[in-house]
Amino acid sequence: MGDTIVIVICIILGAIMMFVFPVLNMAGQNDKIAQQAVQTAVADYVSTISSTGVITPEATDKFIQTIYSTGNSYDVDYEIRVSDGNPSKKTTTVNSTKTGEQEYYSVFTNEVENTLEKNENYVLKKGDIVTVTVKNNNQTLFQTLQSAFYSTTSDSYQIAAQQAAVVGTSGD
Repeated sequence: MGDTIVIVICIILGAIMMFVFPVLNMAGQNDKIAQQAVQTAVADYVSTISSTGVITPEATDKFIQTIYSTGNSYDVDYEIRVSDGNPSKKTTTVNSTKTGEQEYYSVFTNEVENTLEKNENYVLKKGDIVTVTVKNNNQTLFQTLQSAFYSTTSDSYQIAAQQAAVVGTSGD
C-alpha cells in the first residue's frame, strides 16, 4: 500500500517534469521573440518619425498591427518634447550677452492620438524629441506560469520597449 502511494507521486512528478517545464520553457522563448519583435518595431517606427518629421495615421496603424501580431495587446505611449523655436533669446542672468538654452515643452499621448483619430498627421519640426514607449497590458502564458510556479509577482517580467530620437527634418 505504501509503495503504491510513492509510485503515484513519482508518476505525478514525472508528468510535471515531462510536460509543464517544457511548456514553461517554450512560453519563455515566445516572450523573448515577442520582446525582440516589439523592440525592432518601435525602433523602426521612431526612426521613420524622426526622418520624416510626421506621425501619420497610416504608419501608426501599420506599427500597431506589427506589435499586435505577437499575440499580445500593448499600451503605446508618446512623449514629444517640442522645441520652443527660439533658442537665441536672451537670458535674464547677470551676463546679458549669454543666449538662452534650448527650451522644450512636452506633448503626451492624448494629444497625439486625438490628432491621429481625426485622420490627420501630427507634424513635428526639426529639433523636437520623440519618445515612444510600448508595454504589454495582458499576462502572457509565461507570466502566468511563472507566477504560478515561482511565486513571483506578475509584473516581474514584461514585454516592453522604448525608443527616442531627435527629429532631423521638419514635417511641414
